[in-house]
Amino acid sequence: MTLASSAAGVGSSPIVCNPSLTRATTQQRLASSFNRFPAQTIRHASARSSSSAWRVKMSRSQTSPVCAAVVVAATAVPTVADTKRKFLEGYTKPIPSLYSTVIQELLVQHHIVRYNSGYKYDPIIALGFVSVFDQVTEGLDKEVAEAVFKAYIEALNEDPAKYRADAEKMQEVASSSSLDDFKPDESGNELQKALAQVANNSKYYYCKWFGIGIFRLLEIADAMDPKALESLVTSLGVRIELVQRDLALYKGVLSKMSAARELMEEMMAREKKKQAERDSAKAAKEEAEPAGDKSEDKEKAGASQPES
Repeated sequence: MTLASSAAGVGSSPIVCNPSLTRATTQQRLASSFNRFPAQTIRHASARSSSSAWRVKMSRSQTSPVCAAVVVAATAVPTVADTKRKFLEGYTKPIPSLYSTVIQELLVQHHIVRYNSGYKYDPIIALGFVSVFDQVTEGLDKEVAEAVFKAYIEALNEDPAKYRADAEKMQEVASSSSLDDFKPDESGNELQKALAQVANNSKYYYCKWFGIGIFRLLEIADAMDPKALESLVTSLGVRIELVQRDLALYKGVLSKMSAARELMEEMMAREKKKQAERDSAKAAKEEAEPAGDKSEDKEKAGASQPES
């Protein structure tokens, strides 16, 4: 029986590193713990040691770095608040509320996916996210949308240029592919290689961006038969129910955004119409004023000016 196993057997309290403890207090706690061990354990351990007595020596300078390392390791993954703060620091200008709310929700969801232990970036994920982002931000100025995209991806500690490049590459390959080309093949084109990486990974971590990316690939290739989607997803080892669920959410978000944009456009059109009516009424009122009144006003204005 080893000393470690004996300690576990008697249920002694674990000794936790605490830099604030004095050396004397630390030694006292250790001694108290050892005193609770059975005598035979101490004798057994002593027999294996060349020393005639056990001496515990632990200083604050020895424990502090270890404790600090544990704290750093535990806080290495950014929190949702960290990601949101980094995004706001990356794009400091206000975003219209119509877009801001949805973008913030996507960012929180993306953070959870990004920092899952099983997550691994791939080009199909890039296509899925870029497709959602571009359709959600439709209506924003292109330069503004691209700046927001850059801040968003960088907030997740990923490369926005790579996202764009991979998404464009997937679209390019899919546009010249037929349904028969949608097969995993490590020696095939970029799309087939990306599919092979998923099919050959029994522990592949599925996320909604991947499901949407698969849907977009088939959509671009004009292969919208539901059976084609199910066949492809199944061949990759992904549950079709997950993909169908995420596609329903995706379409729901786009539908809401479209309705919100239409409502905003209607409100702007009504406001423009009201402003035009106000301007027209003002102009008509000015034209209806008697000419004499206008002349009198001019004379009064001239009389009020000081002589030079």
